Amino acid sequence: MYCDVGQWRHIRRRILEKGTPKKQVARETGVSRRTINKMLTHEHPPGYGPRPLRYPKLEPYIQTIDRLLHDTISFPPGANLTIRDIVEHLRHDEGFAGSYDSVRNYIRQRARDDESAWDRAYDLIVQLPKPRALDFVRFLSRGNSPAFASARIQSFVREVAHSSMPPIRLNRERKRLRDIVSVVRGFGTGGGLK
Repeated sequence: MYCDVGQWRHIRRRILEKGTPKKQVARETGVSRRTINKMLTHEHPPGYGPRPLRYPKLEPYIQTIDRLLHDTISFPPGANLTIRDIVEHLRHDEGFAGSYDSVRNYIRQRARDDESAWDRAYDLIVQLPKPRALDFVRFLSRGNSPAFASARIQSFVREVAHSSMPPIRLNRERKRLRDIVSVVRGFGTGGGLK
C-alpha cells in the first residue's frame, strides 16, 4: 500500500483545495487514480497492522481444543495435558491432518487474548501457600528476575506501600493479603525473588 505521507498530503491538497482534476494529478505523479481515490477517502495513509490469524485446517477442531484446554483446569494436579497430547487426541479421535505448529500457535494466541487468564492466575496465587505462590510467579516469569528499576513496577510498589489494608472479614484472606503485601514490599527494597 502507498504510504508516502508527504505526497499523500500534497495530492489531497491539490485535488481538494485547489480543484486539480484527479486525471491530471495521476498523470503528473504516476500514482493511479484508484490510489488517489483512497487518498481522498483517508486523511492519512492507513497503517499496517497485524493480520488476523486464521487457521483454515484447524477451524473444525477449535471447539475440541477449547474444550480440552478448559477441561485441563479441572484435571487433578498430577495430570498435565501438553500441546503434544492435544495434537495426538485430534489426530487419533478427530481425524485432524494439520500440523503441530498450527495447534501450538492457536493455543499461544488464545492465551495472549484471554484476559480472564490473568484473573485465574491471581486467584491461584492468592490461594497457594507462599512458597508455592513464589514458584508459580517464577514459572510465569520464566525464571527471569523482576526488573524493579522499571517505573511501571515502582508505581505498583508505591501503591502497595502507601495503601491501607482493605477491611477483610476472613482471617485466612487477611493473612494471604498480608503475605502478598510483604512479598511486594520485599521487591521494592531490592529483596526480589530468590
